[in-house]
Order: sequence, then C-alpha cells, then structure tokens
Amino acid sequence: MTNNDDFWGGILLGGLMGAGLASPKPEEKQELQQYRATQQQLLARKQRIGDLSILDKLRQKPSSFNLFVESCNMFIYGFFRGACVFSVAVIENLLREKYNEDNFKILIDKAKEDNLIQQTEEHYLNGLRLDRNAFVHDASREITENESLMIIHLAMRIMGKIL
Repeated sequence: MTNNDDFWGGILLGGLMGAGLASPKPEEKQELQQYRATQQQLLARKQRIGDLSILDKLRQKPSSFNLFVESCNMFIYGFFRGACVFSVAVIENLLREKYNEDNFKILIDKAKEDNLIQQTEEHYLNGLRLDRNAFVHDASREITENESLMIIHLAMRIMGKIL
C-alpha cells in the first residue's frame, strides 16, 4: 500500500512542479499581451482598408498589383508615408499605361478630360503630384494614418475606373 501511495504522491508532486515550471513568467505574460494588442491593431487597419476586390482586376497588371499590395501592407504595418508614395505611384503607372504619357500633370488632365476622374479627384491628384517630393524627402512632415488611408481609397476608386 505504501508503494502505491508513494506512486500517487510522486505523480501529484510531479504534476504540481510541472505546472509551476510551465506557467508563464510575468514578463512573458506582458509580451503576450503586447503581441495580442499589436495583432488587433493590424487587423483593425486591414479592416479600415475595406473591400479589396479591385485586386482581382489589378492582377492583369502585375507590377501595379504588386505595388498596390505593398502599399496596403505598408499601411497595415504603420508605414504610412510608404503607403502614400506607393498608392500615388500605382495611379500614375496605370494612367501612364492608358495614355502613353510620362508627365503626371498631363496624365491627370487627360483623365479629367475623359471623365475618368472627377474634379475633386483631379484637385487631390494634383496636390499629391506637387507634394510627392515632400512625401519622400521631408522626413519632418508626418503622414497620419487617416491621410494614408484616404490616399489608398482614392487609388482604389481611380483604379476601379481605369481597369
């Protein structure tokens, strides 16, 4: 009977020791909480982008497709400046392919003449055209999440009209 009690006592003691050793340390709990918070933030940004069905049409143009996917990923991971620059580059590339022209101002004008873009989009694209050097070279200018998202949505709207 003693052997049997020792056996079960050993099992119980071993289980308790194993549970104690396996329990996460306070710093591990904090790291796990930070990881979960980060994952929630990434998911929230992904959801803010919204419907990406435009990617189905954009697949036929691999360079623009890849550039726009990178733009969305930059936005999701908080690289708002890069998301802006890449989104504008996608619009410019698609207009360049459509009109066989290199000058972004002329591309915007032609898109407006063809009613491909509305007056507000023309105005915003011209602003982006003028600001793109500042996006790239002026590190002191902060690009917000909302500004970046607005440019991504503008790009998706214009892509939908071009494709």
